[in-house]
Amino acid sequence: MKLEEAFFKATLTLISYLPAGFPDELAYRDSVGVLAKAGFRILEIGLPNKQCNLDGQIIKDAMKRIIEKGVDIEKALYLGGGAAKDFNMASVGMLYYETLKEIGENKCFDQFKHYGIQGILVPDIPHKERNEFYLKARHRGLVPIGFIPIRAKYEMVKEIIEMSEGFLYYQSYDGQTGKAYKPSKESYNRFSKIKEFANRKGIPIAIGFGIHNKNDLDLIKNMGADGAIIGSAIVEAAGKGKKELINFVDGLIEQNCE
Repeated sequence: MKLEEAFFKATLTLISYLPAGFPDELAYRDSVGVLAKAGFRILEIGLPNKQCNLDGQIIKDAMKRIIEKGVDIEKALYLGGGAAKDFNMASVGMLYYETLKEIGENKCFDQFKHYGIQGILVPDIPHKERNEFYLKARHRGLVPIGFIPIRAKYEMVKEIIEMSEGFLYYQSYDGQTGKAYKPSKESYNRFSKIKEFANRKGIPIAIGFGIHNKNDLDLIKNMGADGAIIGSAIVEAAGKGKKELINFVDGLIEQNCE
């Protein structure tokens, strides 16, 4: 599945985040299969990062585990790209700016393409470097996913939207992943305005951070989001085993189909 095929009108697209190789290589592949069977359309592949700037403890622990098991960037792309292809999911590789600089942009782009990764997400890339990076990514045949920080001013948001492709990742709250999502009236209004900007370009917008249960998905659907990005809750369930992950996603899909 290509990224542009992953979003449908009146349907909330489910996007899963999982560090590649967690909790181990075989279990990772099984987990991706469970997610695909349940209706998740996009696999956000967590690449090994030593500095997980925006991640909460659940993801930090998972990241530490795969690094200790010897999963490097290339191995992660191999595992994630192969699983996404085999289970017909669109794929996005996620890494932090520090890791990108350690690898080098050109080598990173080459490896993404080699392993069939469609999109690239660097949530903490400096604003002054964002536009040039997105242009380079597009030139190399990759889809630059725009990350919209919760505190970004509207002018910056418009710039991010203009340069992005595939979909937009909207940060639902300030801080690290894993907290409960409790949108205020102000956050509803802010998202509605940014959604208007996205609609003008015709690019979908997905909400991430703090998505844990059916009620969270219901809130996001009511806000008018096109997609939901679920990370910490999936990582936690996957770490407990396949049965736990199946039980978790079954509840989410039941809500999404109502």
